[in-house]
Amino acid sequence: MKIKIKIIGLISILWMTNMYADDLNDLRSGFLSPPIDGHAQTWWHWTSPFVTKKGITADLTSMKAIGYSGAHLFVTNSSPYPEGRYPEMLSQEWLAILEHAGKEAKRLGLNLGIHNCPGWSLSGGPWIKPENAMQMVVSSEVNISADTLQKIVLPQPETHYNFYRDIAVLAFPDVNMHEKPQLEADFSIDDPDKILDNNKETFIKLPIKEKDTKAVITLKYGQPFEARFIELSFGEVHLFVKGKVEASSDGIHFREVAAFDYKIRTDLQSPKCIRLKENTGNFQYFRITFMHRPYRVWMTPVDIRLNDIRLLTSSMIPDVDSRNSAMEDSYSFKPFMSDYISEGIDPSKILDLSAKMLPDGTLLWYPSEGNWTILRIGYTTTGKCNAPATLSGLECDKLSKNGLDAHWQGMMSKIIERIGYLNILKYCIIDSYEAGGQNWTSGFETEFLKRRGYSLQPYLPILVGYVVGKPSESARFLYDFQRTVAELFAENYYDYFTELCHKNGLLSITESYFGPFDYLRCARKADIPSGEFWIGAKTPISCLYRSAGHFHGKKYVAAEAFTTDEKQGRWLQHPQQLKEYGDRAWAQGVSLLISHSFVHQPYLNVRPGFTLGRHGAHLSRTNTWWKYGNGWIDYINRAQFLLQSGKPVVDILILSGESDPNQYFQIPELSLAGYNYDYCCVDDLYDYITVRQHRIASPSGVTYSCLSLGEEKYFTKKTLETVYHLLSSGAVILGSRPLGSPSLADKADEYNELVEKIWGSSIQGEIRKVGKGKLINSTDYLSVMKCLGILPDVKTPAGISTLHRRQGDIDIFFIYNDSSRMVSQDIKFNVCGNKIPEFWDADGAKIDTIALWKREGNYITIPVTMFPYESRFVIFHPGYVPHLSMIRDEKTRKENPFGVSAHIIKNKVCLFFTKPDTVIVVDDDRRNEKIGVGHVYPPVDISDDWQVSFPPASGTPDTIHLNKLKSLSENLSDSIRYFAGTATYRRKFIITEKMKHRSLKILLQLGKVRNIAEVSVNGKKAALLWKEPFSIDITDMACLGNNTLEVAVTTLWVNRLIGDLRDETAVPETNGWPDWVLADQPDSGGGQYSFSTWRGWKKEEDLQESGLIGPVRLEFVEVR
Repeated sequence: MKIKIKIIGLISILWMTNMYADDLNDLRSGFLSPPIDGHAQTWWHWTSPFVTKKGITADLTSMKAIGYSGAHLFVTNSSPYPEGRYPEMLSQEWLAILEHAGKEAKRLGLNLGIHNCPGWSLSGGPWIKPENAMQMVVSSEVNISADTLQKIVLPQPETHYNFYRDIAVLAFPDVNMHEKPQLEADFSIDDPDKILDNNKETFIKLPIKEKDTKAVITLKYGQPFEARFIELSFGEVHLFVKGKVEASSDGIHFREVAAFDYKIRTDLQSPKCIRLKENTGNFQYFRITFMHRPYRVWMTPVDIRLNDIRLLTSSMIPDVDSRNSAMEDSYSFKPFMSDYISEGIDPSKILDLSAKMLPDGTLLWYPSEGNWTILRIGYTTTGKCNAPATLSGLECDKLSKNGLDAHWQGMMSKIIERIGYLNILKYCIIDSYEAGGQNWTSGFETEFLKRRGYSLQPYLPILVGYVVGKPSESARFLYDFQRTVAELFAENYYDYFTELCHKNGLLSITESYFGPFDYLRCARKADIPSGEFWIGAKTPISCLYRSAGHFHGKKYVAAEAFTTDEKQGRWLQHPQQLKEYGDRAWAQGVSLLISHSFVHQPYLNVRPGFTLGRHGAHLSRTNTWWKYGNGWIDYINRAQFLLQSGKPVVDILILSGESDPNQYFQIPELSLAGYNYDYCCVDDLYDYITVRQHRIASPSGVTYSCLSLGEEKYFTKKTLETVYHLLSSGAVILGSRPLGSPSLADKADEYNELVEKIWGSSIQGEIRKVGKGKLINSTDYLSVMKCLGILPDVKTPAGISTLHRRQGDIDIFFIYNDSSRMVSQDIKFNVCGNKIPEFWDADGAKIDTIALWKREGNYITIPVTMFPYESRFVIFHPGYVPHLSMIRDEKTRKENPFGVSAHIIKNKVCLFFTKPDTVIVVDDDRRNEKIGVGHVYPPVDISDDWQVSFPPASGTPDTIHLNKLKSLSENLSDSIRYFAGTATYRRKFIITEKMKHRSLKILLQLGKVRNIAEVSVNGKKAALLWKEPFSIDITDMACLGNNTLEVAVTTLWVNRLIGDLRDETAVPETNGWPDWVLADQPDSGGGQYSFSTWRGWKKEEDLQESGLIGPVRLEFVEVR
């Protein structure tokens, strides 16, 4: 029996060993030759109707050559183009061009994706009828008294595209004062009544488009009164204005009673209610000062359209459009300030007169007494259109599947019908949300009743700014309203988009953020959740994308990568800079880089050519370094294979918020302490989270040690019920007692009973047993981790970011030095079992077993030296190799002395010395040995006597001689200073017998390179160097005696662009376009060598460093 057990045990060990070996072999194989689906991809912008088949072929061929796996087509209107006849998008002629692109992609083995509509925002086109477009709540107001004798006609509210539908007609006692004031202004107004008539069709213009300008309007009333709010109605889509409101009793002495500051990218132009300071008394004069506010860089300042001004005595809702889903990025519970206690309309006095209005607006009702306000509430299309596009129309309804169905039929069905047979169309995309707010759809009231459990009819005045009942009740209704909108966005737009993609054999890529919805909930169903990052900003990437990927088991977490604006772009990008940003994104959970952007070039010879306006980065075949960019892309593809392998290792799951759901804050104290965390949304809490052996389990199989309720202060009853269930099942949950529910649907007694069940009388920091689980009344993450005995995943020096994945028994760590300083310190990895560490170099496709490390309890400690912005993969897998546990300088006793490093060569530990030294080494069996080197050959400087040759037709001499290396931009000759392209540097160097012996390695150090260097030694390609340090081991290529060194250095476009601007030679043009460009020539024949639809530079700006700058040295390493 014992023999049988031993045999079974041995078989198990052998089986496990083989399984681990298979995992490791698969990982190594995929790393060295990454599967194409995980490769880098690119946006492919057709920025004008000028698209050519020859340009398409050249574009796609260059994408394949550099190593991309696919291109995502965006058809936009974002660059000028020559006059001519061009096919309209989706016409048969245009579809034939698209079909050509599909055939070429198939020939080259590339996948294609396409944005779901023309432009990049968002889902619309001329096929969308107003009834299937985005809808908004609108209203008109009539104020009457009981002695009214004339017929009451309710004006039809604001109407767009001749589409309007009524929701309700409601009446309630009027508490406002309606005296029309006298108006004065410090600028010319032809008719003051235009802004006092409560009519959006009449307006004035505030002359404040110029910097530091202002416009002042003063209102004088017949008698003093107490105003609570001022209502301003503007008529701008891009609303950028700030100002203040002052009040006075005598028209001379004013004091400020309110301020406002609007910076709204897409405004639905609903009135803005601004609360005046409480208890400030009665005033007769009110002065409103409107001031210029800087716009975003891509917007054109205008004189602001002002439709109306009203002073109100009733209780109103401040900035209601930020609370009713009328604005982008506005979904949250916003309780009123504690001093705002004035009750609004008595709900019992609101009359529903909907049945008493005739189709022409005539109201068959008269009040019996008092003054009344009558609201005619309805909805119309927001008027938002897809952009920027030549084929533009209304945006589809995001709250109804009918909207997306109509849109899909309008565009994607036609695309699929034409090129679907090629089987290369793989993706469909929704870019980041830029469509403005939406707060209604047909049948919304039914959805609200079904989801919230009560009718919204009595609360409709809240949507247009009136307080109904207590302010707190109105705030809670608005949260319920926003939540209903958010749920419909998720289900009927984002979820349904993925459903339509799958029905048509496509994968969905969505950037679900910046809209009035729960970002994480909307990312749930996407096949590839995606974000974005911009060059020039070190702002951490939102945890949103990685959390959606981790929690829901998405292999690919994408990023629209390397986007630039005006100053940061301008052809300044090069692989080393791009690597810094890409590595940072990887460390924060991104696993698929989609470059922004490759712009279609209709010409073959004009460079750099067409652009996406001022936006970059300009990553296309006309970039100077494109033919040398494959080294960078190969690096990306190998790295992404590892980042897409296995499952993430994460410690904590955090609720992103319920009352304020889009809170994906970076938590530096956790990251710095070596802990990892993800976020989930409240719907994930309801639908997916389970408890498995006291751990929080996600549907992807990733488990977490605990669930944090975050900084949330308000939970609904449903959420508390879910939390209580998880606790009863054994979960560990940390969070503080809530202040209350954000929902009007929750009853206080039931709610408070749940709070008591969960928190009881626990105080801050206390651990309370609830069912099989633990409730920790705290949000102090580090204290909780320590209390639970959860060790950090990794311990790093400051500035080092890490990411951890696990495939079987193999641990994959990505470490990134996100700082401008070199780091040379220990990193401790929490890795269990008998495993050995290896460095996997994604640049050189090399795998090196680490020769110096030691086991310290739960951790393996590795001394690591990293250059600024350098990254490494550290892989741990079962096995054994001899290694050193310590290197100590004999004299200084310092561990890991500078200039000495350990390496494994042919299964033997060797030491590399770059300077004379003697060290004591300790191996893994704790045996000591003294190893020393008395002499290392000193470096040899070869920075002088270089020949530099230039390509033909570049405006330069064929060859120049440099006595000493320096930047080409410092050359006295303009033709050299302005050069852009690849210059080839050549010189001889001598290797003596003392320099070359069996224990010596020879390193070539190029010093400063601007920007990419391809090195050849003795006529053989040695390496393509695209990042610092520009260094290469040439031991096996150098020979005794004379050697030839050749360095082909590629510069950026910048100096050539500036140089051409400085050249004032006249160039023949036709309709504003240079004739040489129209003829697709590489230059003007008279000094112009560059052309771009957007230059980005001015002739007076400084040139950039360029070329091989050095110092160039031969350095020597003694090996022992």
